[in-house]
Amino acid sequence: MTHGGNIRALREKSGVQKIIDFSASINPVGAPEWLRREVSRALDEASFYPDVECRDLIEAVVEAFNVDAGNVITCNGTSEVLFALPRIGEFKKAYLPAPAYIDYQRACRNAGVEVVEFGLSDGRGGFAYPEPAKLAAMVEPGSVVFICSPLNPCGISVAPAYFKELAGLCPDSLVVADAAYWDFLHGVDYAGRGWVGEMPENVIVLWSMTKFYSMPGLRLGLSFGCGELFYKIKNYLPPWNVGTLSQYVGTRALRDIEFAEYTQTQTADIYQRFYDGLASIDGLRPNKSAANFIFCELVTDKFSAGQLRDRLLEKGLAVRACGDFSGLSGEWLRMAVRCDEDNNKLLAAFEEILNPASLKKNVQKKKTPALMLLGTCSNAGKSVLTAALCRILKQDGIKVAPFKAQNMALNSYVCPGGGEIGNAQALQAQAAGVVADVRMNPVLLKPCSDVGSQVVVNGEVVGNMKVNEYVAYKEKAFAVVKDSYDSLAAEYDAVILEGAGSPAEINLKSHDIVNLRMAEYAGAGALLIGDIDRGGVYASFIGSYETMQPRERELIKGFLVNRFRGDESLLAAAHEYVKEFTGKDVLGVVPYIKNINLPEEDSVSFREHFSPRGGKDKDSLDIAVICIPALANYTDLDPFLNEPDVRLRLVYCSGEFGRPDAVILAGSKNVLGDLAFLRESGLYERIREYAEDGGSVAGICGGLQLMGENIADPHNIEGGGSGKGLGLFNTSTVFEEPKILVRKTAVHKLTGKAVAGFEMHNGRTDFTGQRELFVTDSGEVLGIGDERIFATYLHGVFSADDYRRSFIDSLRVKKGLQPLGRVVAEYSFEPALDKLAEIVRKNIDIKMIYEILGV
Repeated sequence: MTHGGNIRALREKSGVQKIIDFSASINPVGAPEWLRREVSRALDEASFYPDVECRDLIEAVVEAFNVDAGNVITCNGTSEVLFALPRIGEFKKAYLPAPAYIDYQRACRNAGVEVVEFGLSDGRGGFAYPEPAKLAAMVEPGSVVFICSPLNPCGISVAPAYFKELAGLCPDSLVVADAAYWDFLHGVDYAGRGWVGEMPENVIVLWSMTKFYSMPGLRLGLSFGCGELFYKIKNYLPPWNVGTLSQYVGTRALRDIEFAEYTQTQTADIYQRFYDGLASIDGLRPNKSAANFIFCELVTDKFSAGQLRDRLLEKGLAVRACGDFSGLSGEWLRMAVRCDEDNNKLLAAFEEILNPASLKKNVQKKKTPALMLLGTCSNAGKSVLTAALCRILKQDGIKVAPFKAQNMALNSYVCPGGGEIGNAQALQAQAAGVVADVRMNPVLLKPCSDVGSQVVVNGEVVGNMKVNEYVAYKEKAFAVVKDSYDSLAAEYDAVILEGAGSPAEINLKSHDIVNLRMAEYAGAGALLIGDIDRGGVYASFIGSYETMQPRERELIKGFLVNRFRGDESLLAAAHEYVKEFTGKDVLGVVPYIKNINLPEEDSVSFREHFSPRGGKDKDSLDIAVICIPALANYTDLDPFLNEPDVRLRLVYCSGEFGRPDAVILAGSKNVLGDLAFLRESGLYERIREYAEDGGSVAGICGGLQLMGENIADPHNIEGGGSGKGLGLFNTSTVFEEPKILVRKTAVHKLTGKAVAGFEMHNGRTDFTGQRELFVTDSGEVLGIGDERIFATYLHGVFSADDYRRSFIDSLRVKKGLQPLGRVVAEYSFEPALDKLAEIVRKNIDIKMIYEILGV
């Protein structure tokens, strides 16, 4: 006879290293999230002997079970008590249900106790315990009767009253109530723990801790009783039988009521889905179970249970064939209830083996190969490296799409098909050589205050939400995310997913929809990226890894070091340490790439974004960028960064204003709030005075609105209110729904230069009586003003090389400099993306990346 759960033997038998184990019935939810931390804390005490009395653990047991401390045994797994019990009890006979857990029989026969089995047939092809009176009539005084509830392997259960009644009918015998799976009970009205302290003296209860808390490797069990034999067993067991790690973890586990309640709810739901799936497969007849495993009869002559077990093992799926259980006729399998993903793999394998013809009619398309890039922090390089991999796959002939479930960014982009997404995903789409699509970033959060954001779903605004409101909305958002991903992935050969922030953010993990939860849904392996330029990269790799649950750690396939300057050979020892600690390799070291001329991560502040790049001419124009608090789409100014004769200077207050050659007011996510800031900072008057003195002022979108006379938000779209603008134009803006999201082309009337970009705003501005400056072919006005003071709703207006140069040259002439008269810095991402791909390809293990991706 063999036990389930022997992974080493299963690997040796099958030659398969990655096995999903259905042969051992462990919590499908997994271990509590604190398990790794508690073990780590306990290791500090590993140099001392364990508390021989297990005082903290027993205190927790008393609280959880409402029992007297003297009526508790803590043991190294309940097997320790099970094997001691028949040796000490000197029983005449042992009465065992058949089928039942094989170690009842083994423990009794090892002690020389005669075994008598009683059948469990309910007369209808199922299983049931006999009535207590009928069973008691069989029992010879001075014997032991084993009752397991729920019973392994068939999942039937009895109420605590059954133990009591049987014990009363057999006063000279012992009833062993094995409640190893009791915490998993569902579909009954007698779950709970309080009954264990209400049993008579001739009942001993066995209670496993390791199955419910998913920690069988730690070995921890409990036993309860109050009779003479119980105390003999207690004195029989050796000292220090429960180690420090098990004591720490057990104490914490028993006090984690939330985990217990969550497990019970989830297990019942997962069980039902799994049972229904098994019941739908020709050739299988599952029995109803009250536990976290299902006993299933094989009703086909194609395979024996052992043959089917072996076929499944070849696919990396281990189930328990029950040929070594007594009391069975026919062919039976027992399988644990695992997570839905694992259960579905087993169901698909059953269908494939048992009903291949049926499978052809219901072929399920394989998931699109996918890889997720995660970061140890924001701005670790996820966005840029996602773009790099998209370009590499494109170069290698693979049709690839980027995807980010949720992005928080004020730099957004209107897709050609309408709807807005994060600017980073638009760049990644360009890297992949595909058209940007709202499905690539189904949830976009645009902060409008410290505690709230505008929420954009599938490209459309659904409203402004405070943090708690959005957290409550997240499950609904995740449903949209999954639909978007499935639809997008079906059209591509591969998907590169980008995470957000860090997957180790403890305060966010419980409602994550963008990091490892998304990777698991997509079936994507994940790489964890760290920014070595910030320092502490290896600590952040290991620290992040340590916060993850076992299933999450399985998703991590390796690490990438980003932004390294120096001799890579100096990192070898650190990489070995990471491999030794995590079992995962560092798959590349990407150098610090200077002047790549690509937009920075969405999370980078505009102060970092506009830090000086390269050399500038001594006669460079000084363009002041007004840094309003809700500055949005500041990437509209990126085209100036590589102009040799332009220096962008950030201005936060009136004292920094100076005497610039031009002032630019860019977009705003909170126009009235930013208007108040201009007044409070003194910039309101400085800009007005500057304009009156002949200065050049340009505005884009929110900047256009700020430059007008009146601004009103009567529908509370950006927080409500009204105010007087800078008065540089005699215009009025009113905020209304819906948000305008559309791509446009236009002509700058003074120069005849073509411009292109997109509108993205709720404000409706009345241009009546204003000088038209940017006009579409159909005559629609997108901007107003003259050569010196102008504004437009067109994001991307300065991306047009010819127009941008004409604007710069006009400022040069005004300053007394010669115009250059030609484009000197083309604004194109294509060369930069190719350069980025070349550098990244050379510095990562691209072969391993492709292997993880599965292409």
